[in-house]
Amino acid sequence: MKNKLILTLGLLLGVFCTSALLLTPVSAEDEQTKPAVWLQISPVSKRLALEPGTTHEDSFIVENVGSEDFTFKVYASPYSVTNEDYNLSFTNENKFTQITRWIKFDQTQYELAVGEQQIVKFYIEVPEDVPAGGQYATIFAESGGKNTSMQSSGIKTVSRVGLVIYANLPGETNQTAELLDYSLPRFYLTGNITASSKIANSGNTDFEGRYRLEIRPIIGDIIYEKDEVYSLLPETERRVEMLWDQTPMLGLFKVKYSVTAPDISRDETRLVLIVPIFVIIITLLLLTFITVWIIITVKRRKGLQSKIRI
Repeated sequence: MKNKLILTLGLLLGVFCTSALLLTPVSAEDEQTKPAVWLQISPVSKRLALEPGTTHEDSFIVENVGSEDFTFKVYASPYSVTNEDYNLSFTNENKFTQITRWIKFDQTQYELAVGEQQIVKFYIEVPEDVPAGGQYATIFAESGGKNTSMQSSGIKTVSRVGLVIYANLPGETNQTAELLDYSLPRFYLTGNITASSKIANSGNTDFEGRYRLEIRPIIGDIIYEKDEVYSLLPETERRVEMLWDQTPMLGLFKVKYSVTAPDISRDETRLVLIVPIFVIIITLLLLTFITVWIIITVKRRKGLQSKIRI
């Protein structure tokens, strides 16, 4: 009995030690795969109400969540877009990105150890004579300088994060939206059910466009729904596309697409049919066969009736 007890305890100890040995390399591997240079910023956006001739003081937090110490720098860039797909640009300047030149920092470079946070202070020195409406910029925190893995390997690793500034200045502002395009097709041969629209912002400040897609069977409750909110910068156009990425190959559905923005409210429900091309071909062949069969049958009957009369 005593020998059995010792053997059992030995087996349990062996299982415990083996489990510990198996778990240890996984943790080490997870640590090794963690990026050496990895920045996080908080918050990722700010909405500010600024006054001409004043200085606005503010701050944000940068955290080192990588595996090595490094330095990072901070700087301001324009926040703009280049086309209706809203590809972001941090170099194109316009009358709505003047704020980039008003942003100043206590210091532009910091050292940050692993796991530490740094509060970065910045100031917006607003001139006396500034246009009313929106002003937009991005404050970037970008790693660089001291990084041991970069020095030993010769490969430069850079992490960059940004804080988007949405500022508004008092005066005569307007939010003017125009719906330039609204598309909700009724018929598909293939692909996903898709609704799209394009809105123009011809005002001098940004606003939000809200989009909703609902899909139901002919009888029954909602089987798919999606809500999205997108910002539109002044004097830009933005196209938004919403789709059901699990659309079946064949079906008939009730689809509702809603778009709302300042001065815009459009809401339509349509029956949408999805029929693959091979189903159409088979249907046409079947109809052709039936038509030919009917014609042949009718001719035979007429022939029989003629013989009977003779």
